[in-house]
Amino acid sequence: MTSIAAEPVHRPVRQVVLQAPRPVKILILGVFVTRMGSFFATFATLFLTQRGFASHTLPAVLVAIGLAGMLGSLGGGWLADRIGSRASLVGSMIASSAAVAMLVVAPNHPTVVVAVCLVALCSQSYQPAASALLILNSAPADRVPTFAFFRLAMNVGAAIGAVIAGFVASRSYSALFSIEAIAYAACGMVVFLGLRHAQVTPTGARPDGPDTVAEPNEPALTSAPGRVDLADTAPHPQRNLPVWLLCALLFGVATVYAQYQSTLPLQVVRHGYTTAFYGALLAVNGVVVIAGELPISSVTRRLPWVVPLIGGVLVMTIGLAGAAMISLAAVIVVAFIAFTVGEMIFAPVTNAAVAAISPAGTEARYQGLLATAQSLGFSLGPAIGTTVFALSHHGLWIGTLLVAVALSTGIYGVWRISQ
Repeated sequence: MTSIAAEPVHRPVRQVVLQAPRPVKILILGVFVTRMGSFFATFATLFLTQRGFASHTLPAVLVAIGLAGMLGSLGGGWLADRIGSRASLVGSMIASSAAVAMLVVAPNHPTVVVAVCLVALCSQSYQPAASALLILNSAPADRVPTFAFFRLAMNVGAAIGAVIAGFVASRSYSALFSIEAIAYAACGMVVFLGLRHAQVTPTGARPDGPDTVAEPNEPALTSAPGRVDLADTAPHPQRNLPVWLLCALLFGVATVYAQYQSTLPLQVVRHGYTTAFYGALLAVNGVVVIAGELPISSVTRRLPWVVPLIGGVLVMTIGLAGAAMISLAAVIVVAFIAFTVGEMIFAPVTNAAVAAISPAGTEARYQGLLATAQSLGFSLGPAIGTTVFALSHHGLWIGTLLVAVALSTGIYGVWRISQ
């Protein structure tokens, strides 16, 4: 018997946030705590330098850290689909805490290298489980604002963490990383205790239910209407092809996006401005994201995911290129705000888009694939950008615009074949 899926009900964003299921609130509280104490990515290079790593050995260690992080994203998604998101989250947080503690007391260079790789591996493995928990405990119509709320918690936590880091880092990296170890352990305890009475089933454990965490006497949310259910069919590679293609395209988007942290500051300095000016741009970015992402999500959630994804990528790239190619300070500020608006349009939609075309029971592993693709883009983007920048300053920014158009065309193609 075939049933017609009802039109999605778009509740106000404020209602989505305030009435979010307990698992979502617990996870957002946990990630807020974690982000307040997450300093490793920012201070890894300075810490390694202080520990006596020579300039010619640093690149190899940083590459190892990047590879470990990508393996963590892939492994975290695979693990969450098998043991459940809650168990995977708690395990990754406790393991991250132990790895950071190992880094604090590491007595020599080999131990430091092992510790930093373990920190990267464990700290990235939570992302797929967190994304899957958000997806499977929110209605399809609520996923974009839910991820916007999640990103808001991360950004506010990071802003508070920057204040903590500014005070502690100048005194002791050991104290800074000790705070991080405590933050990871606290997040693990928040998730463990907050969801201890919930019934959790791994997404791949049974064909008729996702890895949903339900309140007592509250039915678990089910997969989105219209999703492909693989319970009665054998795995088919073509069903997964759109997900792989979309993640590959989002790798390209991350490569373009990463230019704001690598080649854009070089271009700003080349225009004759100081690094303090670039720092002010980053501050503006943080304020605008915190203030505007949830309201924007109230609009983007009502659209097919392809619209905000393409629109956001194009606005982001035009803003990035405009801030780089025009030397007037006022224009740079306005263009960078446009870059930020583009980021707010597409970023909360990426996880929901991948979830929308993922086969049932594979949510976490494909969220892991997305996290890995984005991490790879963030890692390779600066290297690609600086190489092209050295050859042609304006050529880089014209190239980013052309790449954005090509990526947008590909995203549209994926959306068409996934319908």
